[in-house]
Amino acid sequence: MSLRKRLIAAAAAVGIVGAAGVVAATPAYAAWDSCASGQMCAYVDANGGGPAMRAYYSNSSWNGSWGNYNNSASSIWNNGNSQNVNVYVNQNYSGSNFTVYRGTGNRHTDLYWDQTGGVGIAFWNDNLESNLWT
Repeated sequence: MSLRKRLIAAAAAVGIVGAAGVVAATPAYAAWDSCASGQMCAYVDANGGGPAMRAYYSNSSWNGSWGNYNNSASSIWNNGNSQNVNVYVNQNYSGSNFTVYRGTGNRHTDLYWDQTGGVGIAFWNDNLESNLWT
C-alpha cells in the first residue's frame, strides 16, 4: 500500500474514533421527560436541559442535600398532580415571584427571554431560589 493510501486510511480511522469520542463525552439528558408526575422541575439549561432540581413539596431554599440550585434555573416545568407552584427570587418564599401553572402547555422553556409579570429580559434566568406549592 502506498504511503499516501496509508495516510488517508489512518486519517479516516482517527476521524471515526474521534467522532465516537465526542458522542460518548456529550452528557445525555432526557429533558422534560425526566420530570416525574407530581414534581416541579427547575433545569439549569433552557428547554428542560441539564441537571434539574426536582421538588414534590415547598422548598425555602434550592440549596440542600440534593445539590445547589439557587440562582441556576434556566427553564422550569410544573408536572404536579393538583397544585400550581410559585417560584421566588429569594430564599424563604420572598421577593419577586411568578406562578408556574400545571401542565405541559405551561412550561417556561427559556427563562432568559421569559417576561412573565412584566419584568425585563433575563430577570428570571439564574435568579430563582425557592418554591411554594399553592
